[in-house]
Formats: sequence, C-alpha cells, structure tokens
Amino acid sequence: MIFRENRFITLLVVIGLVCAVWTLTLRHSSESRNRVVEISVDYAEAVVASAAYGKTPVEGLRAFKDAGAVSVSVQEQTVADLLNANVIQTVEIGAGGVVFEEKTVGVLQPLVNMGLAERISQNRVKVAGGVEYAVLLPVGLPSAAVENARAVGMPIVARLVNYPGVNSNHLDAKAALLEKEGVGAVIFAADQVLGFRGGLDEVADVLKRHGILFGFVEFAKQKGDQKLAERMVPYVLNVHSITAAEMGTLSRNEAVERFVKAARERNVRLLYVRMFDLADPDAVGVNQSYIREIKSELAEKGLTVGRAHTFENVPSPTAARIMIGIGVAAGLMLLLVSVVRISGISYYAILLALTAFFAAICAVESEFALKVSALTATLVFPTLALLTAAAGSPETPDARSVRAYIWRSLGRFAAAVCITTVGGLMTAGLLSRLPFMLRVDQFAGVKLAHVLPILAAGLLFAGGVGWGSDVWNNQRERIISNLRRIMTQPVLIGYAVVGLVMLVMIGIMVARSGNDSGVEVSGLELRFRALLDTLLFVRPRTKEFLLGHPALFAGIALAMSGRRGWAALLLVIGMIGEVSILNTFCHIHTPIMLSVWRVIIGALAGAVIGVLLVLIFSRRSGRPSPEVSR
Repeated sequence: MIFRENRFITLLVVIGLVCAVWTLTLRHSSESRNRVVEISVDYAEAVVASAAYGKTPVEGLRAFKDAGAVSVSVQEQTVADLLNANVIQTVEIGAGGVVFEEKTVGVLQPLVNMGLAERISQNRVKVAGGVEYAVLLPVGLPSAAVENARAVGMPIVARLVNYPGVNSNHLDAKAALLEKEGVGAVIFAADQVLGFRGGLDEVADVLKRHGILFGFVEFAKQKGDQKLAERMVPYVLNVHSITAAEMGTLSRNEAVERFVKAARERNVRLLYVRMFDLADPDAVGVNQSYIREIKSELAEKGLTVGRAHTFENVPSPTAARIMIGIGVAAGLMLLLVSVVRISGISYYAILLALTAFFAAICAVESEFALKVSALTATLVFPTLALLTAAAGSPETPDARSVRAYIWRSLGRFAAAVCITTVGGLMTAGLLSRLPFMLRVDQFAGVKLAHVLPILAAGLLFAGGVGWGSDVWNNQRERIISNLRRIMTQPVLIGYAVVGLVMLVMIGIMVARSGNDSGVEVSGLELRFRALLDTLLFVRPRTKEFLLGHPALFAGIALAMSGRRGWAALLLVIGMIGEVSILNTFCHIHTPIMLSVWRVIIGALAGAVIGVLLVLIFSRRSGRPSPEVSR
C-alpha cells in the first residue's frame, strides 16, 4: 500500500492532521461557549397584534417576552414617515432649504443633533437642500417604541436606514443616541446598509467605537453588507429573517424549522421574527405560541435563548498552520507517487520543494495563502482516496465469493472516506478563523473543489493510470494509448447517454453548492430532507449517501473482482461523495462537530446502500456485475 511504502510522508500527513484536530478543538470550544440565541420580534407587527387583541403595546410585548422573545426590532423613522403621519408639516420651500413645523415639539431634534438641520424656532427646523433630499433623512427611533421597550425590559435592535451624505459627525451623534436608547445591535432596512457606498469606513469605525454589533442578515444581499461586515469583524452577528412575502407561503412548522436550522447549523445568533398570524382573533396568543415553539425547539437542539454575543476568535499558532501546510504537501506527494513511481534524488527534491512551499505560504498571515493551501487539500485528498481504493485491483475477473468482495470493499471504502476526511479536517483547520466562522469571508474554491477532482478521476481512469503506480514513461505511454483508443472508437448511444447524465449530475451538484445557490429544490426533496432531519441527529448530504457513497462502494467491489470497465465508471461517480465530504468541512460557519457527524452518518448510510446494491446484483447474476468493457 502506498502509505506503507512512504512511511515518512505518511508521518507528515499524520502530524498535519494532529495539528488540524488541535486547532478544530479550539474552534469547538469557541462554538460551545456561544450557544445563546436572541429572538427579536418586529415592533410594528407586535403593536398590530396587540391592538387586534385589544391589548396595549406594552401588554403585547410583555406577552411575547414571556414566550421567549429577548429583544424588539424597531424601524428608524425618516422625515417622509413623519410627514405621512402628519406629525410635521412643510411650511416653506425655498432656495435656502426646507422648513418643517413640528406638531409634536422635538420630533426633529435628532436631525439637529446630527448636524443635518438647524432649529430656527421652538417648533420649526430648517434643512438645507431640496425637499427630495430632506424627506430621506433619518429622525431616529420612534420615542413611543423606545419607551414601550424600556417598560418591559427588552433591549432594542435598531433597523437603520441609509441616507445621502453620511459622515462621521452625523454618525457619532446617532450612535450616542442609540447607546442611550439601549440599542446593542443594528440591522439595516430596505436594500442597502448605512453608508453605502462611500461611507462604510466611517459607519464601521463609529459602530465599533460604541460597541454596537452589526446584524449581518444571511441571504438578504443588501448593497454593501459584505464590505461593511468585513470592516466590522469581530462586531458581527449572523441574522436569519423570513421576509414578509415568504411568511405567507410557509407553514408554522416550516417557519420554526427555518429558524432552528439557521441557529443550529449555521451559527446564526439573532433571529428576526415577524408575527406568524395577524388575522387570528387571538393574535397575541397565536404568535406567543409561535415564539414559544421556536424557543422550545432551540432548547431541544442544545441552544438557549438570551442576549446574543459574537464568537471568540480561534487561536491559530503559526507552528500549527505550518505543520498543516506540510501535511497538505505530503498528501500531494502521496498523490504523485500513487500515479508515477519516483525514486532517488527526484523523490526527495520534489518532497522538499512541496513542503518548503506550503510551509512558507502557511507561515504568512494571509487569507489568500491559507485559501491556496485549503484549495490544494480539497483537490488532493479526494483523488488520493479514490486511487487508494482502486489500487492493486486485479486486471482480469476472478471468481471470489460475494462475501469476500463485500468485506474487502468495506475496508477500502472506509479507508477512502477516512483519507478524504483527513483532507477535510486540514481544510477546516486552515480556515477556522473568525471571518470564516461569521461568513464574512468564505472559501472561494468550492466550485473548483467540486469539479476538478471528478474530472481528474475521469482522466486518470480513462488513461488507464488510476489502478496503480508505474514509472513515468510507462504511464505516459499508457495514457496516450488509452486516450487515442477512446478518441478513435465510435460513440455508442449508451455511452453518450451515460456521459451526458454524468455531466448533468455534475452541473446540478455545482449549481446547488452552498447555502444560497439560487437553484430551487423540489417539494418532494424538501419533504424527504424534513423526514431525515426528524429521524437522524443530523441530516447527511443526499448526494453522498444516495449516490456518491453507494457508487464508490459498488465500484470498489467490481474493481476487487477484476471488472474494471464498470468499476471505473462507478468510481468516478463515487467521487461525488468524496467531494461532498470535503465541501462539508469547507462550511466553516457550521459547527465542526455537526460536520463530523454529518460525514459519519452519510458514510454509514451510503455503505449500507452500497452493500445492498452489490448483494442485489450478485444475486441476479451470480457475481457482482457482468463485465461490459475493459
């Protein structure tokens, strides 16, 4: 076996793995210390629900707090809002600006405090500029909302609006007022964050100086949110919200499941909760029950409800990063010698060059360098796992029993999963830093990591060099000969269909990678996922346990029986499962132990299905599968 023949390189991989596991242990500790989730209810909808049931806003908020709500989200008002509410009126529009008269004295004072307006009399305020500009200006949170939240002891999450001409003088006054009103976090209304485009640096500086957290709403795609989040680390909270439009299409169970899954699987720590039903006669009771159910489901998953705080940074000692990088280099060396037999000075020269290069880039405090090393790991270890599983398989069919095929295949299947997992742990160890945990930064090589290992596997087996190592001249001749033979053969309809199906599968897999792929999932699949979520501790990835792992197991069984034709096809399809394992560990925002359990459960389920497939086809044909092509 390749690992026994290269004991020193294998030792380097093991050392790199140990350092990765140590780093991930520190990350797990950080994740374990932050199990508090904040439920924040929409103030405007809470007031509507209270009024519909004949309660005051304070009584309604108190009921929702008793159910589990921690804070209340309050929308910032603008001059336009006050005009529409007839709280102010326009009394003069001229070249010098716009004059507003307050019907409630003081409602425009925040404009004056921020330097956006000038008070010219007891109840009149002048804004320089046209009315089109003036109506966009913010006037702070509604005083009634602040007083009602304070009366029930609920902190405020402020929903701020963007406006033209943001600068640090305005922002300092705004942040000081927010602090005074008990605001600990802000999220932004409409489709852009405060300060977009040119004022993001000032916004981030002021918010951090005042200790106010930025609520980074996942999947919202607000203009400027990513750039602001990058500037706000570590003052970032991941937020999950269901839009008003979506609320009308979801059942209560689906809405609860969305919030719980966001908190459990993506480390979301602030849930922005709209009222589920405002038409019911008991609007307060119905929505109180809805909030209580979210809290209860969170508790079942080991999460508690309270005031949210951001995650601690994971220590990343330089020595650990260097050893993980050397482990990646050693894995790449093992992949090379799995295909090409290298000896003498060339062996040591290549090993030295690889280890020096990856040690050097991992020693640098650079996110880009770490991403390069992580991408290398995602490409190397699934391919190494596949070649290890196929290595040494006989060239001609034998007549071994099905039992022999199954037990040998199980061992090789387990080895392949373990090798891929080693690469996944190293990738996660390199990327376990706060920006990745908060989804402020993400691994940019996910798409490549899905496609390249599968293409590499197809090329290696099509070239006939995926079954074992040989000297370069022999492997080169083998590749040229096999590829020339393939290119000169007529294309049969069956092979064309199989190839097209594989391309479609790979395309769908790549398109659906990530939490926000944009590719719609069918209702049937959603129901199947919900069933798995109910039955299992964590749902494995469908493409792993239903496609990739069974195909890999069956391919190994066929390879062990000497039937390389169908084995090669199934092994390449099986690479989908290995790539998916790596992809699981690339989601740094997912708790590491959840990722580990997802891989274990997926591998066990896939192995069981693979065994059943081999038994079924063996029973029908008297052997694992007929040989069709060599």
